[in-house]
Amino acid sequence: MAFLLRYSSAMRDAVEIELTQQVVVSRHRTLK
Repeated sequence: MAFLLRYSSAMRDAVEIELTQQVVVSRHRTLK
């Protein structure tokens, strides 16, 4: 059970990082 919790939290972190990267990239494109 602890493994599942750790895995889901790691996935959530990865998703958040990916979303923030996409936001930064889209913002960069609109600035140009």
